[in-house]
Amino acid sequence: MPCNVIAYQYQGKTIIRTHLLPTDTDNKALNQFSVKMNQVLKGVVDFAAEE
Repeated sequence: MPCNVIAYQYQGKTIIRTHLLPTDTDNKALNQFSVKMNQVLKGVVDFAAEE
């Protein structure tokens, strides 16, 4: 996984965060990879939020 997903408690709430990869670079292959990886990252955050 090229990115971190973090979970922490703040003011009585559980916060789950990640940084999405940029999808608007000059590198078309990198943009395509980033779109796919961002979907995975969003899925990881959603899964963590459900548990």
